[in-house]
Amino acid sequence: MSQAPSLSEAGANAAVSADRAVLARLAAAFGVAATAVSAALSWNPSYWGDEAATVMSAQRPLGSLWLMLGQVDAVHGLYYFAMHFWIRLFGASEFAVRFPSALATGFAAAGCVVLAGMLAGRRVAIIAGVIAVVLPRFTAMGVEGRSYALSAAAAVWITVLFVWLLARRSPSTWGWAAYALLVAFAIYVFLYLALLVVAHAVFLALDRGTSRAWRPWTVAALAGVALASPVLVAAVQQRGQVAFLARDHQLDAYIVLLAPWFGGVIFSVVAWPLLIVASVHLVRAKSTRGPRWRLGLVAAAWAIVPALVLLVVSLAILPLYNIRYLTFCAPAAVVLLAVGVDTLPRQWARITAVAALVALAVPSWIGERGEFAKDGGSDWRQVSDFIATRANPGEAIFYDDSTPEYRRPRLASHLYSADYRGLVDVALTTSFNDRAGLWDVTAPLASISPRLTSISKLLVVNFAGSPADSDGAQQEILGRDGFHLIATTHLHRTTVYEYSR
Repeated sequence: MSQAPSLSEAGANAAVSADRAVLARLAAAFGVAATAVSAALSWNPSYWGDEAATVMSAQRPLGSLWLMLGQVDAVHGLYYFAMHFWIRLFGASEFAVRFPSALATGFAAAGCVVLAGMLAGRRVAIIAGVIAVVLPRFTAMGVEGRSYALSAAAAVWITVLFVWLLARRSPSTWGWAAYALLVAFAIYVFLYLALLVVAHAVFLALDRGTSRAWRPWTVAALAGVALASPVLVAAVQQRGQVAFLARDHQLDAYIVLLAPWFGGVIFSVVAWPLLIVASVHLVRAKSTRGPRWRLGLVAAAWAIVPALVLLVVSLAILPLYNIRYLTFCAPAAVVLLAVGVDTLPRQWARITAVAALVALAVPSWIGERGEFAKDGGSDWRQVSDFIATRANPGEAIFYDDSTPEYRRPRLASHLYSADYRGLVDVALTTSFNDRAGLWDVTAPLASISPRLTSISKLLVVNFAGSPADSDGAQQEILGRDGFHLIATTHLHRTTVYEYSR
């Protein structure tokens, strides 16, 4: 019986097929391209609730931010601190806040190229680079003012280091120490990246050629998790934050099989057949256990294991599954798609497959950059523009408080504050800057009559279709205080009512 080649031999073979200097240039080129594609028109969509959490948290004084993280959002603490200094340098426009994600998307694309080139050669690296530039999940994370793109970049470069360490002929103490530090950093960036360690363990268990790496990997992985223990403990203490997942909990084919990796149904028409081709190749190549097989195996473990763990936990214990939380698995889908394309037997078939993926990605890219692309239609910038044209300093404003906090129209006043300058926020009790919680504390409309005695004009901003917008109670309460409705303006999903005494 022939012995499977060791991973060090696979690494030596891969070095022949992918020259390091050429690979570095390819990675840089595709990284720049991915950043440019993701950053283009990133300023167009209006902000939404999750991005409001980023901007408002990052704009707090550092003392206030530290106090907040002791109560909520500790798992995003490192990202918020980084964005605090970024916003101080570059401002809080949509482009400025989202550009770090575009940069991280470029780093993630570059990592996909390096990983594919290390184990499967230059052609697969180029294919992976093209796919990374256009993959809807990549272009979506690149236009989002959250840490998802950074989590994807961290995941791919940790895996690059992991594969490189396994390919070495002699152990590298410093290399494994770097692995431990990167694992800890990644978990601080995004908690769910701890599941990448589990995926690496599955890869080691399935690849007989890496048995000698079990001991140093185990020490490094445990050290990384231990270094990240403060954020892990904080996550357990603040687990109530994911209660909304129980409310929104639904698992279907789109959420499980399409959205985490691809981000678009149309794109999946070609992507899933290519994944099947890659899977068949992986099974057939098992006997050789060559570098391409190892590339497919590490990508498959990375794509499947975190999602499977979250599915099991969500179904059996606590809802934790969310497609955005699995964004760090998207680079694995890039690599698997590249393997699938490269496995096609004819050059024309490979070119056609790549062209089809690029073409099918275009509708998603356009949709991600529409004015109302966020959260199913967030229109806060448009609302703010309208407020700026209709309100005068000294006039009052009241924001719908009957929706979930992340959708409350008042968040627009913090994101586009210049448009609300001089207006009296009649319901505000405690500003978010002055408390440990994430959002403002407000009083209900029925309790603020004394604050309205000197007000002659009041703007009411409602989330269209919310309880407050549909039950007529607001108009009744304001009528008792002497106000009558003089104008109603329907925007995309927000309605602005103007009242006068």
